[in-house]
Amino acid sequence: MDSEFKGSTPGAGCDQRADRRHETGCLAHDPGLGSQRTGPSQNGRFTPVCLRPYPPPQRAAIMAKQIVEMEIESAKMELPDVKTLKLKWPEGYDPEFKTGQFITVYWPDAPAYKRAYSLSSCALDRGSFEVTVKRDGKMGTRIVDWAKEGDKMIVIPPVGKFLPVLEPGKHLICIAGGSGVTPFRGFAREATRRELDTRITVLYSVRTTNDIIFNEEFRELAQQNQNFEFLVTCTRLHEQDQWTGRRGRIDTTWINEHIVDLANTVFYACGPTELVDATEHLVVAEMGVPKAQMKTEKWG
Repeated sequence: MDSEFKGSTPGAGCDQRADRRHETGCLAHDPGLGSQRTGPSQNGRFTPVCLRPYPPPQRAAIMAKQIVEMEIESAKMELPDVKTLKLKWPEGYDPEFKTGQFITVYWPDAPAYKRAYSLSSCALDRGSFEVTVKRDGKMGTRIVDWAKEGDKMIVIPPVGKFLPVLEPGKHLICIAGGSGVTPFRGFAREATRRELDTRITVLYSVRTTNDIIFNEEFRELAQQNQNFEFLVTCTRLHEQDQWTGRRGRIDTTWINEHIVDLANTVFYACGPTELVDATEHLVVAEMGVPKAQMKTEKWG
């Protein structure tokens, strides 16, 4: 902690220090520090004055905006190459965020390498964040192969605009490929727990039946919520495979089968860039849906 600040205006040094702390997450580890001000001294210079610590509500609000270190509460293998991390919130951390947003994470020993992941949990899941990661790239490989319960990760708070329109009379058609299905788990969870009448249809493209993420949970949510439907199409199954569901890529015919009221339908596409771009072309260019009714999230 600097013992003296030099500058033309009171507080200039404190503001810069606060900025640095925000970048490194120091305030999150010391939420009771309170704000800093500088006061004039007899020699015309300014010296720091520590005010009293923030009261609990203020401290919690400030902490929720900070970069924090979180412990991995659980690390569950969903598939051989997909793992869900449950990141436990530290004491006093109680952020306001929305279902569909993403967090950015990095390892304490590699702060320069960060990666953003959509939350696979929803805003009603308090006490932790969940992200579901595929073995891909440096971060994904390290998480899937090595991350375990008790490890620590640094977490930048949730942001993003890929939000479910959970309004009466709305129908969300959520199109996903591979691990792009993970934010839709949060959509379905929130709508089910709140017992909303918003319809949600997930159209999910995978290579084979062995690549379906959250298959069991999605099926259970569909049983609990009559307004939620989970449909899968497989693109690379062997002809002799016993799968009785749909085969082939997502196309306008399949999408149109599930539209009831186009004006009140919101389309979502999440997954690899190629799939998202192709889906947007199908919906906006070929089907003539206004672009305002289309929301996308591209990975890679």
